[in-house]
Amino acid sequence: MHDREAQVFPLKSNNSGVLHLVPKLWPSRASRKPPSLVFWAALIATIFLLGATVSLWRLDSPRETVANFLRPLHHHGDLDVQQQSQHHRSNTPLHLLLPASNPDVNLCKLLLGASLLGYPTPVLAAWKDDYTREGILGGGSHLAKVSKVLEYLQSLPPEQDNDLVVMMDAYDIWLQLPKPVLIDRYYELRDAQRSRMVESLGKQTVDEHHLEPLVMFGAGKRCAPNLPHTVACFSLESSPLPDDLYGPNTDTIIGRNYWYSNKQRYLNSGFIMSPVVAMRRIFEEAWHLIQNHPDMDPLDDGGHSSDFIYHGSDQSIFAAMYGRQGWAREKLRLQHSPDAKPGTSHIMGTHIDNILRPSFHHEEVDLDVSHGNPWEFGIFLDFFSDIGHQTVNSEEDARWMSYDPSTWRPHDDPTFSERTAFDCPVRLPETLPGDVLHANVPGLENVAEMASHSLYTHLCLSRIPIIVHHNGIKERREWEWPKMWYQPNASAMMDDLRARAPHDPGTYEEAKQRPRLNSAGGAWSDKGEHLSWDQLCPAEWNGEIFRT
Repeated sequence: MHDREAQVFPLKSNNSGVLHLVPKLWPSRASRKPPSLVFWAALIATIFLLGATVSLWRLDSPRETVANFLRPLHHHGDLDVQQQSQHHRSNTPLHLLLPASNPDVNLCKLLLGASLLGYPTPVLAAWKDDYTREGILGGGSHLAKVSKVLEYLQSLPPEQDNDLVVMMDAYDIWLQLPKPVLIDRYYELRDAQRSRMVESLGKQTVDEHHLEPLVMFGAGKRCAPNLPHTVACFSLESSPLPDDLYGPNTDTIIGRNYWYSNKQRYLNSGFIMSPVVAMRRIFEEAWHLIQNHPDMDPLDDGGHSSDFIYHGSDQSIFAAMYGRQGWAREKLRLQHSPDAKPGTSHIMGTHIDNILRPSFHHEEVDLDVSHGNPWEFGIFLDFFSDIGHQTVNSEEDARWMSYDPSTWRPHDDPTFSERTAFDCPVRLPETLPGDVLHANVPGLENVAEMASHSLYTHLCLSRIPIIVHHNGIKERREWEWPKMWYQPNASAMMDDLRARAPHDPGTYEEAKQRPRLNSAGGAWSDKGEHLSWDQLCPAEWNGEIFRT
């Protein structure tokens, strides 16, 4: 799994060829004379033509070239995702995976939003599987979702390695923006993360070791459930969020609770998005770690909270992988900058004087990166909540805001006067962002219907996320559901969508080869069974699903 093989990106080879050709235009040193104007003209024309040839190659490369390049995940350093057109990005095939073992009204809320917003018919991983082990989360379902998602990823052929896949929790997530916005933002976040990596690690480190952001997780305020003295918590990259996000309370234990004023920088596995090839590799490693993890954690602090993999937490496994990735990257940075000092950080007000070897008691880590770096998985976080907002420890960080359709500015909210010194200063968008303003929602004539009702808006970060992840106060799934913008007309919209949907959803294999919305409100089980909306969401739940 961790073997690394050398590969050179074709474009890099082409660039090298150009650099080798240019010196041959010069006469030998013994016969060199001042170049004539004719020579200079010929040289400039040659360089121009070579540059044009490379540019055309960039634009006309078939998709298979990019797919072949993506397949060996660890050789992704030369890919410039900016070269992909917006049209190509938005039309990248997307697989939607929902770990779900049983019907639930909250699953129906996600299925409703996914269908109305043009997402592909989802696959329910672990459907009807029985998880009854006592003392661990969901009877063991949280760990099993790793193996079940992995089974799906391993069933896809290499030709689909460059497809995108998004996995999200099935029972506490809502969608408010359409699929093209999700795909475009994912690529934009990759671009931004790579720029931050070059700035923090150095371009030589990033390029030479093929570091590339690929697998995006949600971001939260608390390192949980992992213990703070483990590598999952002390070796992480710094958060790019503003240092005054919560005023003078930022990154202190002063707030509505101990974690409320923290900047988001810890991994949350409520949603994960990546190319198939990258997510397959990370789930293979996670499942390997789960299978080989001792029941009694030797790193436990005596409270036994970390026993049985933190009592069945898949997030603890991914967080540890993210921490080891950060540790290895810091070691590589120091190797390329011998005079540099180890990075520092903090956790819950505790200063971390060395993110490789803190002075407090900590998990001892010594990763050998001299012959490759098998701890590099391309993990990065949705720091600014462009994709999703985790509500835990953040309930007052967001509001359902309506926007004036004549100016697209948010309306005033009288509840802002009730905010306290323990909340972030309100930073509302000056106007709707372009991707929301031009969002294409099936069956919706214009965005005014969406924005004038209400959009979930992050008050601290001036963002309108795509996903609302209710991992905090679960009762908000009932209280706030009527505020979702499509709610007043959701029943009529769903009826119209079902009337226009194909009567035959096709086969499961066809759905995997070409993921699309082929069953309004329906889903596929990971056993290949098609499940209709009526099967998953019986009529007696309509009173909760459709609010007027």
